[in-house]
Amino acid sequence: MQRGLHGLEGQIVDLQGQMDRGQASIAEARTTIRQMTDQRMQEVSTDARDVAARLADAEGNAQQALTLVDSLVKDEPNHDNAWTFKGQLQERLPGGSKAAFEAFAKALSVNPKNFIALTSTVGIHVLNKDYKAAHEGLEAMRKLSPK
Repeated sequence: MQRGLHGLEGQIVDLQGQMDRGQASIAEARTTIRQMTDQRMQEVSTDARDVAARLADAEGNAQQALTLVDSLVKDEPNHDNAWTFKGQLQERLPGGSKAAFEAFAKALSVNPKNFIALTSTVGIHVLNKDYKAAHEGLEAMRKLSPK
């Protein structure tokens, strides 16, 4: 009976090794697929890249989202929503306030009626205690708001 148990233990160890190798292969395949998808996403439509960046962010990968949105604004510099999203991503990064403000400013230069970018710049002005600029932004927001 002892011999039978040792033989069974050996089979279990072999099966565990096979499972480990299989899981490693699956992880490697996922990484390859993700890399191929990222590469392909740079070649597809603007809207698809915007969605891919937002999905990466929603999945908790802000750095990948930032990489995708950087590629998008490089190719489409007049995409104000992409600039706004870039600002939102930057705003959450440590020390990203200045880069966020620059992205929001770019969005506003493309579309002065981008309410989200305008609201975000006002928030950054408040955080930086630049109340004069915050009030100016608030006034611009009032002009855009329906009465």
